Formats: sequence, C-alpha cells, structure tokens
Amino acid sequence: MVKYFGFLMIIISCSLAGFVYAESLRKRVLELKELERALNHLQNEIFYTHTPLPEALLNISKKGKYGFKDLFKDVATDLKENKVKDVYESFQKNLEKHKKSLNINEEDRNIILDLAKGIGESDIESHMSIFSITLKNLQDQIEIALEKSKKDMKVYRYLGISIGLMTVIFLI
Repeated sequence: MVKYFGFLMIIISCSLAGFVYAESLRKRVLELKELERALNHLQNEIFYTHTPLPEALLNISKKGKYGFKDLFKDVATDLKENKVKDVYESFQKNLEKHKKSLNINEEDRNIILDLAKGIGESDIESHMSIFSITLKNLQDQIEIALEKSKKDMKVYRYLGISIGLMTVIFLI
C-alpha cells in the first residue's frame, strides 16, 4: 500500500513540475504585456504631462502589476534619493534585485536596459524615438513569447506527466 502511495506521489510531483513550468511561460507573456502597458503610460507621462522621471515611474508603479510594480518603485526611489548616478545603473541594479520575481529572459532584460540607457539623458525628440524602438522590440518579444507559450505549454504539461509515469514504470 505504501509503495502505491509513493508511486502516486511521484506521478503527482512530476506532473506538478510540468504544470508549474508551463505556467511560467504563460506568466512571461502577461508580464511582457504589462511592461508594454507601463512603458506606454511612462511615455505619456513624460511627453504630454512633462512629469519628471522619478515621479512618472512612481505613478506607474502604483498602477502596475506583477514584479514590474516593485521594479519601477525601486528605480523611482533610487532616482529621487540620488542613490545612483544614472537611470541605467538604477535599472540594472533593480533588475538584478527583482530577478526572481520577474519572469523575463535576457532579451527582455536587454530591452529594458536599452531604454534605460537613453532615457533621462536626452531631449524629448530623442526620447520619442527611444520609446518607439523599445515598444517595437517589446512587441516582437511578446509575439515570440506568445508563440512559444502556445507551442510549449502542452508539451511541458505532458512531459511532466510522462516523466512521472516512466519513473513509476521503472520502479515497478
């Protein structure tokens, strides 16, 4: 009886691992869409209301979701309190700090850092081109992530179940 309970636990744990990994793919898409929304909001705050960057980032953090909410809040705090020398350094430090809570890959991180390199150091017209390039790159990443999640979510779910069943079969 205990042996069968162990087998059941193996199947459940492997299946759960597959489902958790598949969920991380879906969560990445949601986070990238949230980042896109936040960057559009930041663009509007900077261009149309001429809000200073730390205040604009703080406003975005109040309306944000997921890990980006905390990221923007920490960057705003760093900039307000002059803890860092520039926006890029603050984003770099805080992306590393929030690495575990954000479901982004290296390419997504580079898009954010590329934006941070140009923001706050140039005029409004340069900011417009920086934002348009960043949003275009982000939309491309969203499409890639969406395609990958559609394709791979079922695979990882079934893979978890299959590995659990294979393990049990080998143990029998």
